[in-house]
Amino acid sequence: MRLFWGNAWMANYLKMDKKEAVCALLKLGWPYRRIERETGVRRETVARYHKELRAESGANAATVPTGKIENSPECPPASSSLCGPHQELIREKVSQGLDARRVHQDLVFEHGFTGGYDSVKRFCRGLRHREPAVFTRVETGPGCQVQVDFARGAPTRYPNSEQYRRPWLFEAVLSFSRHRYCEVVWRQDLPTWIRCFENAFEFFGGTVEVVRIDNLKVGIQRACFYDPEVNPVFAAFGRHYGFAVLPIHPRSPRENGKVERAHSYTDSSALRGRRFESLEEQNRHLDWWNRHVARMRIHGTTKEQVWARFESQEKPALKALPTARFALFRSGTRTVYSDGHVEVERAFYSVPHRYLGHILRVEYDDRLVRIYEGEQSVAIHARVRPGLFQTEQEHLPENKRYVHLRIENDLLVRAKAVGAEARLWAERALEERGVLAYRVLQGMLSLTRRHSAAVVNQACATALHHQAFRYRTLVALCKRREPQQRSLFTEEHELIRPLSEFQQLFDERTKA
Repeated sequence: MRLFWGNAWMANYLKMDKKEAVCALLKLGWPYRRIERETGVRRETVARYHKELRAESGANAATVPTGKIENSPECPPASSSLCGPHQELIREKVSQGLDARRVHQDLVFEHGFTGGYDSVKRFCRGLRHREPAVFTRVETGPGCQVQVDFARGAPTRYPNSEQYRRPWLFEAVLSFSRHRYCEVVWRQDLPTWIRCFENAFEFFGGTVEVVRIDNLKVGIQRACFYDPEVNPVFAAFGRHYGFAVLPIHPRSPRENGKVERAHSYTDSSALRGRRFESLEEQNRHLDWWNRHVARMRIHGTTKEQVWARFESQEKPALKALPTARFALFRSGTRTVYSDGHVEVERAFYSVPHRYLGHILRVEYDDRLVRIYEGEQSVAIHARVRPGLFQTEQEHLPENKRYVHLRIENDLLVRAKAVGAEARLWAERALEERGVLAYRVLQGMLSLTRRHSAAVVNQACATALHHQAFRYRTLVALCKRREPQQRSLFTEEHELIRPLSEFQQLFDERTKA
């Protein structure tokens, strides 16, 4: 293969005369760019021959210039550059934090500089020596810390579809032994997050003192360098398992370096180039790979086998697991309505009336609703169905207490006057619908104005049998059971002519 560059035809290696010319110019200290302009040989080729020339010459400083390669970013060719006469001025401006464009602008307008911007840019690039960042390695003792984060798993068939998607890969790495737990999931929501943690702790056989996590929303509600706000549910989970939550600083992945490196190793060793038909299949593969490959290797940092280091030193130091799993709950904030209730999942729960208009924190699961102001408990209620009210009499003002009891008693007495079945239906309606049944009972009583008490009582019996507690149902039942009365018309009256007169008139007109 031949390449054309400038006016010269070249093969992969230069002809002898061209090579000797390049080497001679290198010995003169010419920069790569200038050699490229004069000979048409690319800078990459010049650099390769410069390297070979220095290797052949060894320590002979008189033959080949020593030190840093000319025209490299670390050592700009000050002697051959137009920036050479102004190098001290340029150094001063660069030290002040000015960029190359500003330096070029000042040189042109203040010192009559005739060079181009690219020349100044290359010169400034060589002056900005960046000191290598120094990081302190943090090593923890056995059972002290686990680092946790999400990455991406291998392509997996999405449920009930033909598409392949990359699920989330949950990884937990013990900082001392580098023993790990891996699990792929489709979601990053809080229940999945908690379940993955519980599976990891059961896999390890214990818990640790500190959990290092990234600033995911499921774990950290508000990321802050000085005072991060931990999700209250995850904080309660930490108290249940006996660990402290320590998030890393925002945008500082190096603080979770062990799990970040674990992601790279898992991808390259276990998942890259693979495809799975389900999450279960990928999790089985990860479990096999972890048991037979990952934990059996000699770790590059500890110089010990991961499994042996875990079994001998870290496993005995882990804290015991709690006797029961964490009771997962949901959390949020609610504003207290003017009637002294907060709404949770479309049901209403009372709080003391002094909290009207306040914003309170609620924690709820399938059984209980707990209401807090800060860390102080305000009220605890049993869960009720949507649309119902759960009211404690002690939460109402003194002059408002037991008012609804008087209303209920009055409605029940009036329902009993309609009939025994109506009373039973009214009691069950109050149990089912609470205060929302007040108007339904009033509607039932109003039906006695249009129908007899017996009809209304029988309609209540039918509705009770079918567990129907709606006003419209009673209306339909009453209309169906009301007997249809036939209208009777009288045939004789002083205002009504007898039929014989109509017959006589008909006959007379027929004869005419």
